[in-house]
Amino acid sequence: MDLSKTILYFIIFMIIPGIAMNDTNSSCTAVKSKTNEHVDLQKLKRTEKDGYNWDVRDDDNNIDFSINICAPVITNITSIEGVDLKRVGAMYADGNETFSIGETSSNIYFQGDKLVLQYKNGSLCPGNTTFRKSTTISFICNPRIHDKPLIFFVAEADKCAYFFEWHTAYACTRTKEHLFGPGTIFGIILLITFIVYCIGSCIYKNTVIYATGWKQIPHHGILFTIKDTISTLFTSLCSKFGIFGFLQSDYSYIGDIDEENRLIDDVFLNN
Repeated sequence: MDLSKTILYFIIFMIIPGIAMNDTNSSCTAVKSKTNEHVDLQKLKRTEKDGYNWDVRDDDNNIDFSINICAPVITNITSIEGVDLKRVGAMYADGNETFSIGETSSNIYFQGDKLVLQYKNGSLCPGNTTFRKSTTISFICNPRIHDKPLIFFVAEADKCAYFFEWHTAYACTRTKEHLFGPGTIFGIILLITFIVYCIGSCIYKNTVIYATGWKQIPHHGILFTIKDTISTLFTSLCSKFGIFGFLQSDYSYIGDIDEENRLIDDVFLNN
């Protein structure tokens, strides 16, 4: 494979996907643009492995709500009329009927200083063929509550809109650290510029000048100059610290032993 193609494939498969990955935001998170504070509620997400939802009770109406955060509820119910069961983020049972109060969403946002999550497009509201049930969850920061949050049913409007308060440490904001500082970004720009320059030079030399091997690399002579400089420096250091002299003395010592052996052999032969 030509050297220019190798460099080009490296750019496509290594650098570009890395840049795209860094631009992707995680779900179930929110950031305050003015203060750069952020929250991450993914720890509140329940899975099939957990085997349960977050349960909230409305004592006044004797209703139990099941809610999941940023994920569908975990349920054995096979269907809920008029909705996609796989997308139900919150629900409740009233008698023999089960109702969805909103499809799951990961779009958490700040409304002023309040952290809010909304589920929409649930079951149809009573006596209405247009509006559907929805859920609004307001998250309250409580740094002492980690494992099991405090969840309160606040109110409902016409059995169509439901409001909850969720107290948890995961709603407490933290300062979001920048992935790259200004110096790093500038360095990346310089690196990309250098790589593009190298690729362009390699393609030009390969297609126009028909250069091959190391000659495709721009200013390839500099590389050999650097190699010669390093070799010279290494040789000078070895000479300065007597490494070559030590080796030469070893060889001379071996030569002296051979000479002594020959003299001893001559003595025995003469006798």
